[in-house]
Amino acid sequence: MVNRNRNNLNPTTTTANNNSMAACGTDNDKLLFEDCEVPKGLREPFIKSGYRRAYSTPWQCFKSLFYINNESFNVWSHILATCYFFVRFGMAASSQSKSILDPFNLPLFASALGTLTLYSTSSVAHLLNSMSERGYKMCFFFDYAAVSVYTFTSSQAMFFYVRPMNTQWIIFESPSLYLCLAAPFHFLSRTAAVRLMLQSTGSALFSVRYQSLLPGLSARYHF
Repeated sequence: MVNRNRNNLNPTTTTANNNSMAACGTDNDKLLFEDCEVPKGLREPFIKSGYRRAYSTPWQCFKSLFYINNESFNVWSHILATCYFFVRFGMAASSQSKSILDPFNLPLFASALGTLTLYSTSSVAHLLNSMSERGYKMCFFFDYAAVSVYTFTSSQAMFFYVRPMNTQWIIFESPSLYLCLAAPFHFLSRTAAVRLMLQSTGSALFSVRYQSLLPGLSARYHF
């Protein structure tokens, strides 16, 4: 996988990267590297040090959890958030007298699914992004896609749980009347949420796959 990714790189860019890396020197026992010691495709703008070894194996990426590097905060903050929300949603589900698949609980289930997808995908993306240039792009494409999934699922929970209870308003106290009046708005909002999710995911895919076609834009926004 590593050799194939290297062969796909632009020869001029690869030569420049190799020369830059050679000028800084490398050490097989090192855990952290300067920006000039890793390929350009694995660098972050304005981050000068703390990089993990380029072309790391999955096991090396896993071991990087246990020493400080420039992805430590990103990885651990998302891992802890995943664990917190998993426990929190589990407690909420266990306290319900009805099944999690009961219609009343489905928006909660959707929100839980989107939240856990967001944080777990992001933690994996930050953990494995040093395996290769192509792997780096794929990791963050799925990271951006997970944000879109979260946006859609959380909007479902917000819509269905927003109706106030125990009021004097007939529209809120009558489920049938509320659903009849809210149905057009719900259709439009859900359609907009789906469209936004697809457009943002498509934009992420375009930025990852076709950024070489827009060198000026890529340089300006540090793609």
